[in-house]
Amino acid sequence: MQTPNFVPVQFFDATGLNQQTKTLFGSITSPLSLLFSPGLINPQDMQVSTSGLQVTVDLPAPFAILTNTGIVAQAHGVVDNADTQSYEVDLTSLVPATGSVTAYIIASLTSIYQDPFIVTGPPAGHPDYDPTFQPSQQQATKQYSIAVSAATAAPNNMDAFILGQYTLSAGQTTLPAIDTAMQMATGVAVRMSVAALNTIRIPAFYADTLPANTTLLLATLPYQVTFGGNFAPSVLSCLTAPSVQCSFSVLYYPAGSSTAQTIGTITVNAGSQSGSFSGSAMTMNAGDRVAILGPNTDSGIADVSLSLVATIYTGQAI
Repeated sequence: MQTPNFVPVQFFDATGLNQQTKTLFGSITSPLSLLFSPGLINPQDMQVSTSGLQVTVDLPAPFAILTNTGIVAQAHGVVDNADTQSYEVDLTSLVPATGSVTAYIIASLTSIYQDPFIVTGPPAGHPDYDPTFQPSQQQATKQYSIAVSAATAAPNNMDAFILGQYTLSAGQTTLPAIDTAMQMATGVAVRMSVAALNTIRIPAFYADTLPANTTLLLATLPYQVTFGGNFAPSVLSCLTAPSVQCSFSVLYYPAGSSTAQTIGTITVNAGSQSGSFSGSAMTMNAGDRVAILGPNTDSGIADVSLSLVATIYTGQAI
């Protein structure tokens, strides 16, 4: 934790005051970077539409991103003294001449300046008055925002995040529905393992009625871990039980791969507020990803809480 230290009769200029503001801001963001993993906040609020190879992405509040440095940013556009939550991305240049490529729609941290005002300089009679001073427009606020772009290289999911992806083939002129399976939502940092028990718990929570085929969890493993048979002692519970039986898929992505393997299921019976896990024991390496996708149908299940538990492979520093 850092705090500014002001000295009596100290002279302050804009540079000094801005530096002290950064010091305070760093003390605020540092705990966020330690307690929470970077990712998307409320990704379900994203809206996407297409026309030809043009993609319109709307990121209304409460959508936000949390970076690895603890900065939370909502969408305000990329133009100074303006505010928008709508972005246009053109994929035309990414269509290959032959074969196919994966095009990622990416949300990244940026900043803009807002709240313009006129700097008039010291008034007449002031010791620093300068009659030749030319007034200028400046901005009072530096606003963290989100930039949206497209690329064929996947982002780092630290300060730039996958919103969705398309497969583009030679000669393609239109786009299908966006694939959001690789979105990574923020959560309690998976580094917060229970060292004494040599376990790691990966949490997720969805505070509303959960639509069908939602990515409830997507986490990158920081250690080599083993999930036990039937994922014991993992837990899935809900405040509002489903009206019909529904199931969730437990997916495994090897490091560097966007192809999922189904390694288990979670079944929630109609009227039940807890899920039953099934699946064989499995060891995953650091850098692999695990995801929970579901429910398989619109069942009315709501306020879903998940804790996925694994054993940290022995012999690793944690």
